[in-house]
Amino acid sequence: SADLARFRQLKQQQGDFTPSPVVTSDDTSDVSEIIDSLVECPKESGCSTIWQRARIYALRHATTSERISNDNLIVTAPPKTDHDIAITLSRIKGSALGGEAVFLDVQCRDSVLGQQFCNSESVLSIRRGFRRAVLAANR
Repeated sequence: SADLARFRQLKQQQGDFTPSPVVTSDDTSDVSEIIDSLVECPKESGCSTIWQRARIYALRHATTSERISNDNLIVTAPPKTDHDIAITLSRIKGSALGGEAVFLDVQCRDSVLGQQFCNSESVLSIRRGFRRAVLAANR
């Protein structure tokens, strides 16, 4: 929870972002089940495959261009219009879950219409579909 709060604080310093709602839990063992956009990597196989699938998923759904891209972080440009989707994807090593995890954060423009768009079914489905997309071949 503390890492997520700090991450969002840093993101807000980059531009006009609308933060996603923060979910907290005293029991971190079930955090990945609460947050659709957080995927715990299997300890036995690591995070490489999940990271690659997550990267493809994130870039397919972002409507803004990549600003930062490396082995642990992908950040797209801040949303400029009310229908832009900016995405941050992070690979968290040594997470509270006990191993590695991949987290997707979706941001919309900080405006009334941007907020409405962020709460629309099309944007919510991006968050909800993340886990299914990156774990699909593991099932």
